[in-house]
Order: sequence, then structure tokens, then C-alpha cells
Amino acid sequence: MYDLILQLVFMAGLGAMFYLVARAVPRVSDGEAHLYQHGKLDAWLGSLPLEQVDAFLNSSLEKALRKAKIGVLKVDNLVTAYLNRVKSANGKPANGNGSLLAGGMAETPPSDETKEGEGGERKNGNRNI
Repeated sequence: MYDLILQLVFMAGLGAMFYLVARAVPRVSDGEAHLYQHGKLDAWLGSLPLEQVDAFLNSSLEKALRKAKIGVLKVDNLVTAYLNRVKSANGKPANGNGSLLAGGMAETPPSDETKEGEGGERKNGNRNI
């Protein structure tokens, strides 16, 4: 409870400071900004084509992210292929409990009640499964 009260007081104080700063900002006039003399560096920075640089950076980032996505998908395909190879080498079905690994749990042999019938179908007693 004390933490809640402390957080509320802190946020109220932060809000009050923000309000005071927001009220003081309009007092700064544009007339004071003209007192600053522009130098060669300011003129050079003003002549840079920032919109074109921004568009170039955005397109480059988009292309890089698309290539990274393709790389991640290729790695995913390699991992899936490796897991399928391990699964087929073990001869065990994947059941989600780590049996894909070489040291996985061994399969239990079929019991006497469950026998394979003709055509490879399993029968449990007189019923087909």
C-alpha cells in the first residue's frame, strides 16, 4: 500500500513539473533565436539533403531486414531437415518428449493383447484399432 502511495506522489510531482515546464516554453520568443550568428557549419548542415538520406537509410534497412528474414528461414529449414534425419536414423516417431535425440527413451514392445493382423493392421482382441 505504501508503494502505491509513493508512486502516486512521485507521478503527481512529475506531472506538476511537466506542467510548469510546458507553461514556461511559450515565453521563449523567436527574437532571441535571431541573435545567434550563423556560421559555415550551420550553412553546410542546412544544405544537406536529409530527406534523401533518410529515404536511402529506410530502403537499406528494409532490404537488410528482408535478407535477414530469408537467412533465418534457411536456418530453420536446415534445423528441420537435421531433426528429420535424426528421427529417421533412430527409427522412432516424434512424440514431443525428446525421443528425437540419440539417447531418447526406447520403444516398448507390443503386448500380447496387441498383435498385428493381416495387411499390417493392428488388432486388440477382436477390435481393429
